[in-house]
Amino acid sequence: MQTYLGNYPKEAVDVARGQFPNASLRTIDEGQENLVIVVDGSLTVRFPRTEEVWQRGTIERHVLERLASSDMPIPKLIKISDDPAFIVATFLEGQQITTEQLRSLPATTLEIIGKSIAQFAFAFHTALAVEEFKPLIQPPSWSYDDYLKRVLYDKTHENPRVDALAKEYYQKWLDREISPHEVVVHDDLHMGNLLFDEDFNVNGVLDFGAVCIGMAEQDLRQTYRLGEAGFEAAASTYEKLSGRPFNRETAKAWTITQELGAYCRDDTKAVHERARENLNFWFPGIFQP
Repeated sequence: MQTYLGNYPKEAVDVARGQFPNASLRTIDEGQENLVIVVDGSLTVRFPRTEEVWQRGTIERHVLERLASSDMPIPKLIKISDDPAFIVATFLEGQQITTEQLRSLPATTLEIIGKSIAQFAFAFHTALAVEEFKPLIQPPSWSYDDYLKRVLYDKTHENPRVDALAKEYYQKWLDREISPHEVVVHDDLHMGNLLFDEDFNVNGVLDFGAVCIGMAEQDLRQTYRLGEAGFEAAASTYEKLSGRPFNRETAKAWTITQELGAYCRDDTKAVHERARENLNFWFPGIFQP
């Protein structure tokens, strides 16, 4: 029987100390899924809080093992322990960019960010074979189509502008064009999972727990949060690298529908406010009386 120490900081520190007896340890006990111990500012030891978290991390561990020798800016896997359950990986340096900071950046900087995200996405898609990952990825236990129907189409929202937009984008979701070219996608390339250097190039990508089979538009959908300039830079860069067309309307519809779903469902305050901010960015005045 495996032991999960994510909810037991003292015991987790004892285990980390046994692995690195002379190191300086710093505990980060803020994440919902893992307790993280930073070792000498160069490594992290991640302890899952539950068996479910550990099992859901199977794909992430496989991805990190598979890409351990690559030069992509991702954590390099050092060790996996089954009992107690933890993984050791390199610690990535870099700055995170908040949504507030993002909105104040000039178009030229947003273009650099969009291009850099697209370059990572293409490298990631190229490095991993769909045939290898299909047997590893379990089908979801729920339908995203059904979820969107429930929160966008079946529900009547107090704000008539939001209600109309929800119905419009639910239909756009149903009508979106599905690319015949499948790739292994990160599927969570939002700013919270990206680190940047001083020139605003991506130098760290985190959290591979959502990896699945999909398409480029799905993986780059969240670059639309950069605005038109950053989004177009991402789309055109991916087209040049891949030699394939990038469906901009599909990517936009995907991320807008996702944010509408997050705004319209009952969720945490942070998620609700993030969705509201992004929707107001794309559709100024939508929340005005």
